[in-house]
Amino acid sequence: MDPDNGLLVKSVGKGSARSIKYVFYEEVKDFIDSGKSVLVYNHRCRKPAKKYFDDIKDRLYDNVKINMGLIQTITFSKGTTRDYIAIPASKKHCDMFGDAFDDMRESMWGKLGVCR
Repeated sequence: MDPDNGLLVKSVGKGSARSIKYVFYEEVKDFIDSGKSVLVYNHRCRKPAKKYFDDIKDRLYDNVKINMGLIQTITFSKGTTRDYIAIPASKKHCDMFGDAFDDMRESMWGKLGVCR
């Protein structure tokens, strides 16, 4: 999913004109429930990284019922910080995302500091 901003935030309501820039948790849940994993492009807000990721994982658990331990992330911090959040539909998909993200971090991109 490639929304302008990422997963829906508390400060934007579903009926808001700004809501079109976000992915609703129900949309993520529909894909997960059908056995399809989701990769979301998400702009980083101005919270400390731990709080930011904990909040996202909590909202995914509350709204999608995804095991927080399965969620994978990779961060690109050149320019504006962006995160890709992998929400796997299965343990197999979780392992695949983890391997792909690890490969990117160990590649030239990771060595140049493009991703972490």
